[in-house]
Amino acid sequence: MSKSVFLNVLVAASIWSVIGSSPASAQAPAPIWTGFYVGAHGGGGWGSASIDGTPLDFDTNGAVGGLHGGYQHQFGNLVLGIEADASFGKLDDEQVFVERFSFPGFNATATTKFGSEINTLASLKARIGYAAGPLLVFASGGVAWNRMELSFFDSLTVNGQTFVSDDYKEKDTLVGWTVGGGAEYRFMKFASARIEVQHYRFEDDFESDRINIPDFDVETTLVRGGLTFHLN
Repeated sequence: MSKSVFLNVLVAASIWSVIGSSPASAQAPAPIWTGFYVGAHGGGGWGSASIDGTPLDFDTNGAVGGLHGGYQHQFGNLVLGIEADASFGKLDDEQVFVERFSFPGFNATATTKFGSEINTLASLKARIGYAAGPLLVFASGGVAWNRMELSFFDSLTVNGQTFVSDDYKEKDTLVGWTVGGGAEYRFMKFASARIEVQHYRFEDDFESDRINIPDFDVETTLVRGGLTFHLN
C-alpha cells in the first residue's frame, strides 16, 4: 500500500470515528434526572371561593411554604415521574355586611362577617418533562386536597353596647384536581432550583357541624420557587 493511500485511509477512519460517535452521545444524554428527590418551596397565591345562590364571593390571596418529594426516571430526553407536595400558609378573604337602624333615642348597627381561609394545599401528581442537560422543563397534573376554614361572626350594637350572637369557625377538606408546569435547573450534582405555577380547582361539598354547602367552588393558583435535593 502506498504512503498516500495509507494516509487517506487513516484520515477517513479518524473522520468516521468522530462522526460515528457524536450522534450516539447526542441521542443518549446522561440520565442525571433519574432517582428519588426531596425539597422545600415557597411563594404566594391567589384565587376565589364562591357559594352558589348567595352573594358570597371571596377573593383569596396570601403566602405559602411547603415540602415536595418524588421519583422520576429519564429515558433519553424524556423524564417521567410522580410527585407529592404540601403547601402551608394563609390564603384568605373576608366579607363584611353592615346595616344601621336609627330611631329617636335608639341607634343600632347589625354587623355580619363571613371569612374564607385556605391553610393547606396538597397534591399527588404525575410529571412529564423534557431534559436538555441540566435544564428540565416539565408539566404536571393529578389529584389535590384543600384544607379550608370558614368563619361566621354576627353582632348587634345598640347605643354603643355590642351583643354577639354568633362567632365560630368550621373546617373541612375538599377534594379536587391540579395542573401546572415549570422549569428546574441542576446547578449542582445533588441539587436543583425550580420555579413552577400550579393551578387548583375544587367543586366539593363543605360539610361540618354547623355548615353544609353543596358544590363549594374554589380556585387557587400558586407561584412557587423551590430547592430540590436529589438522592441518586
